Amino acid sequence: MALVGFCLIMTFVYSKLVKFIFYPLLIVYAIIAVVIPITTKEVPVQILFEYLTSDLRKIFLLLIYFGLVVATICVISFQSNEGKASTRTRKLFHILTVLVFVPGTLFQCQFLYLATGVAFAAMTIFEIIRVADIPPFGNYLREAFTNFCDEKDCGILAVTPFYLLIGCSLPFWISPCPCLISDTVSKKDLLPLLSGVLTVGIGDTFASVIGSKFGRASGQVNIRNFYCDSKYIQNFFLFLGNNRSVEGTLAFIVSVSAVIAMLYFANLVQIDSVFKIVIISLAVLITSLVEAFTDQVDNLVLPLVFYTIVSCF
Repeated sequence: MALVGFCLIMTFVYSKLVKFIFYPLLIVYAIIAVVIPITTKEVPVQILFEYLTSDLRKIFLLLIYFGLVVATICVISFQSNEGKASTRTRKLFHILTVLVFVPGTLFQCQFLYLATGVAFAAMTIFEIIRVADIPPFGNYLREAFTNFCDEKDCGILAVTPFYLLIGCSLPFWISPCPCLISDTVSKKDLLPLLSGVLTVGIGDTFASVIGSKFGRASGQVNIRNFYCDSKYIQNFFLFLGNNRSVEGTLAFIVSVSAVIAMLYFANLVQIDSVFKIVIISLAVLITSLVEAFTDQVDNLVLPLVFYTIVSCF
């Protein structure tokens, strides 16, 4: 991570210099990390190999992740021939994120915890290559970014994919995660850990797809005049301002609630009181309203809002 941070800083200061030193530094760092033994006198690559092959479930999950990576590359390649991606097309990455986090959380929490850090480092390296236009992959990454970027990526960095990964990973990173001790996540802890998946992977995806296809936010029926005819409440929503539809917000609430119900009936989450039901319902409702009035950082904010509410009670 030190190398990644150094190269990221150098990318903005001396982008041309990075083109010449990035790959040599990366190769030297990889050789050092692989060859030099640590305190256990074992080679790091050997430790990693033994960890990945110690359990058939890890191998199976690794194959699933490899298949998802291939699927991601196929989507990017296909869209490169089609031109600019639509909002619904971009949400495919949210679905892929769900397919990464759900099986990992349920069956191999430790492995998923490790994979999130590796994915963040890999994305940072790819972003350095794209921003500095380092051959031979810089042009391909720039083209892919052009096809999939949205209004949030108006700066130098492609923040949307980082927000998506960080948003889904934050519940693992900020909680005293039980999977650090065991791969088995308790029913009580599962719902907070899935905050990112539920809000960003499920809720935001359904809200965007349903809202863009069936929503009438632009000039017809807007969320700001849906709740009440009172001019004061209308003026309040008008003051906040948004371009989200009522249909999208309802889709968020219904989809997240349905997935939580499925987890409950599958005996994966613990909902043992009416008070708990009220808290979860309140979390879903508040998060849906935050999604309706948040444009730039919703992938970061939504998991934190949901996680805070369901974890504190």
